[in-house]
Amino acid sequence: MSPRSAIFVAWAALLAANACRKSDTPTEAAPSSDASPGVDATPPPPPALTVENRGPGQFALTAVRAVNVATKAILEKQGPDGQWAALDQLEGGKGYRLIEECAEADPPPCRALGQGDVLVPLPWSGSSCGVQCAVGCDKNPFLSGVHRLIVTACNDAKVRFEGDPFEIPPTERILERQRVAASLVRAAIVRLDVRRGKAGADAGTADRRAGFAVVAGSEKVMEVDGRSELAKWLRNKDGFKDETVDARQGCAQQPAVGFALTSSVAPGKERTAEVAVEFGCNRVTIAREERGHRVVSAASFDPSRAVILGIVGRALPADTEIGRLH
Repeated sequence: MSPRSAIFVAWAALLAANACRKSDTPTEAAPSSDASPGVDATPPPPPALTVENRGPGQFALTAVRAVNVATKAILEKQGPDGQWAALDQLEGGKGYRLIEECAEADPPPCRALGQGDVLVPLPWSGSSCGVQCAVGCDKNPFLSGVHRLIVTACNDAKVRFEGDPFEIPPTERILERQRVAASLVRAAIVRLDVRRGKAGADAGTADRRAGFAVVAGSEKVMEVDGRSELAKWLRNKDGFKDETVDARQGCAQQPAVGFALTSSVAPGKERTAEVAVEFGCNRVTIAREERGHRVVSAASFDPSRAVILGIVGRALPADTEIGRLH
């Protein structure tokens, strides 16, 4: 073989070897720096429904997108071991329902919500009977403790929309105070003239607060800080001693102030309540509309007199009669 032929053969052999190496099975491409093997980088869509607590036992449901939900929701209670258990026997099995009026005696099993719809069902009373509307009950235990609301898809109970835990306080009167203090968007203070007599606190009129006559021209809208302080005072479980509405009947009631409170559970879903504070008696009376009738409760604020006196004094700094109190 000539030298030239030998060179050609060697060059051909080298090309063949390189071709063999390139024909081997290719290796798997390295994953990109922002992805993990076996993990879908696409985030899951948000839940179709959000469940918000707007006070103890009061909820606002917002549809992120169109969804059909079961009218009968689930209230669960947390046990000492931290486990959740459904309250299956509420109102004889009717349970907590997504209804907005007591007139909905026999609602359909499902509710259709369009994107952006907000549903504010009647609040839970905290009781095992008369869950949302007044009914006759032989026994009606008050179920204090930590709870949460679960809403399920209409045709698939495994699809659950869970609300955050909330606490039902030890007594119904504490619940009343906490409920009127929740989600406050407006509070106005007035002076009350108890010498003009007290009408029934269940008779709501524009010129009275929880039954007491308003001093004409005395109304003043409270600033955000004062409103927040008032809500905190009402929510304090240890700031009051519960008593009947007629307790301390013979005490000196003057001076007295009243509040008109407005809460907004959701846009366009406002609630109102009235509060009367009698410093001569250390008594607070609360009246609000609920399910077509007035709910009235009273308590002594002996343990927190200094707190509410400070709130009122800052709201009415020019009132000399209030300023002399201690």
